[in-house]
Amino acid sequence: MSDRAIIIVEEDPSRDEHEQRSRKLKKDLNRARKNINELQRKIINTEKEIDEVSRAKETLEEKNKKFESVIRQKGGGSSRKAVQSGTRQLRSSENTSADRGLKLNRLKDKRHGLEVMKMGWETWRKNVEEECRRRAIFGDRMRNEELQSCESWEESSYHPPR
Repeated sequence: MSDRAIIIVEEDPSRDEHEQRSRKLKKDLNRARKNINELQRKIINTEKEIDEVSRAKETLEEKNKKFESVIRQKGGGSSRKAVQSGTRQLRSSENTSADRGLKLNRLKDKRHGLEVMKMGWETWRKNVEEECRRRAIFGDRMRNEELQSCESWEESSYHPPR
């Protein structure tokens, strides 16, 4: 075995590369914020639509119950044709109610999907913000170390001849 040590030297990124990375992070952060806001608007619109469909479905179900009770109460004294017509209308109304129930479920699924996407973007945004914060802290440290090294050199007794 050899007693040689391997030294790995990493080259610091140039100022241009550093600025490009910073710009990319800011661009990514803006994109994440924009997408989160857009998804939030879609979620709000979907929730409004869910409320409308839900209210319409509930109203229709209440009317169906009343209509069914009227058919049962007055069915004995009404003609067979009137009872059949009322029953057809009731079935049609129940089908409409079922369709609204399906639409309601689709809207809830859509809202859930949008919320999942929003959570993904929020996680990504937090990661980008954390990276920006780390880079800012690192940059501050590097500037402080440069200032301290300059100050210590100025305070030292050794100054090369000019």
